[in-house]
Amino acid sequence: MKKIFLPFIAALAFTACTGDENPVLNEAEGQSLEICISQPMTRAGADSYAVATEAERTVKTLDAYLFDNSGQLEKVYKNLVAEDWVPQSPTESKSVTLDGLKDKSARTVFLVANGAEVTSLVESAAPGAVTKSEFESLLTDAMSASLACPLLMTAEAAIPAWTDQAPAVQAALQRVVARLDLKIYDPAEITAFSLTKAELLGASTLSYIFPNTGFASCDKITLTASSPVAEEVERTDETFGKTYTDQLYKALFYLYSAPASQMTLRLYGEQKLHGVGPAEAIYDIPLSKILSEGKTDIERNTCYTLVVKNIEIGEGGSFDLDVDFDVEESQ
Repeated sequence: MKKIFLPFIAALAFTACTGDENPVLNEAEGQSLEICISQPMTRAGADSYAVATEAERTVKTLDAYLFDNSGQLEKVYKNLVAEDWVPQSPTESKSVTLDGLKDKSARTVFLVANGAEVTSLVESAAPGAVTKSEFESLLTDAMSASLACPLLMTAEAAIPAWTDQAPAVQAALQRVVARLDLKIYDPAEITAFSLTKAELLGASTLSYIFPNTGFASCDKITLTASSPVAEEVERTDETFGKTYTDQLYKALFYLYSAPASQMTLRLYGEQKLHGVGPAEAIYDIPLSKILSEGKTDIERNTCYTLVVKNIEIGEGGSFDLDVDFDVEESQ
């Protein structure tokens, strides 16, 4: 029976930005307010990032799109960060100021990190050119090869109406993509398999920029990791007290949200056989195997780890892969 290991995940409340209180507004210069932006963890008690790498946390550009209470794009704020922002802990946050607001009515703000060259955002940058519902349906550029950092991140925040001081507004950035890691149990002692190449078959080429209940209709693509590099990770078998050296391939692929049933992870490598030299082997693993019961879709901002625990070689050269998985919020 396949075991399912899911880490305990708990919600962590957004932390308030430190510094001065909300500024008193100067009526003559128009209204302004601050937005506190974070990349929060969801693991309780974590004091460092458990999943995301420094490159995955990097914000090189940050833009804000402000919609009025009628749903019209009112103002666009470009280049809100003067230099790269790489939060070093889940409690670190950054404040940005939106000024020149014409009044104190309710609004919605959409934040986009690392999206300066996304075509649909560039074309929708003019105030009055797009409605809120149209903006929520914008698509990424079509993927033609494996994605790389810096990763596109987005957030949405509601701004309530106010009278005296501007409200405290908080927004949590989330990555548009999911991350797929691969772990192969000790090749020397357990699996006898050495990975040389990996492919992700049936990956979606497009995604909605902001969370959406559906999936973008698009072509499919095969992503390739030609010479993946593994990190050696020690693991102790508590039953036998033996330590093994597993191979962990971090960020083997970044992929867009889509039904897992349409994608397959294909592994190429050398498989050692009993009493003879290694043979070339190709293994296909449906991506649905990395989902817990009741789940059907690959979700954005999530790190999935597929674990090859054992490879059994039967009579006549048949192979049976014993696989497991781990799922974590990629924050």
